[in-house]
Amino acid sequence: AILAGEPRTYDLVREMCPAGATINNLYAQTENGPLVSLADHECVDEAVNKYTHGRPLPGVQVVIKHIDSGARVAQGEAGEICYKSPYLFQGYHRQPEEVDKAFDQEGYFHSGDYGHFDNGYLTYLGRLGGVVKSGGENVSTTRVTTNLLELFQNLFDDVKTVGIDDAYWGTRVVSFVRTRDEQPLPPS
Repeated sequence: AILAGEPRTYDLVREMCPAGATINNLYAQTENGPLVSLADHECVDEAVNKYTHGRPLPGVQVVIKHIDSGARVAQGEAGEICYKSPYLFQGYHRQPEEVDKAFDQEGYFHSGDYGHFDNGYLTYLGRLGGVVKSGGENVSTTRVTTNLLELFQNLFDDVKTVGIDDAYWGTRVVSFVRTRDEQPLPPS
């Protein structure tokens, strides 16, 4: 099975697949034609396939750039997913201003997606619109949701994470949870 999803989606697909089936996670955008990255079909590490979106395809160069400064970040640090590719589109039809915004001086396309690139594996963490600045740190609401669903998989049925204005933090990260079978939350 080929999947462009988060760990929870991976688990749902795993449940639907026959025993021994391989699930390959991927990262793709229309602007890049086929794919940007794809999990290795022969990878035996389930966690790599579940938590990453694979390695870039041959010829695709991926870097992660700071969402404010545009500078490259250290390996494993989150930021905007940017890439060059032989499959990449030439630009938006009759929208030169949008093309200028989408490509930087190094020729990398700025995807508008948040993620990290670590040990050759790309991990998509959500759209930049789903990233909030809280206490000076960029926080992916998608990543918070995914982590809560992973950590409390026996308790939470669904989670939605948002940012709300806060005088101290700038933006406070808040998650709304639905428990399984209306179980009460344990006391904190």
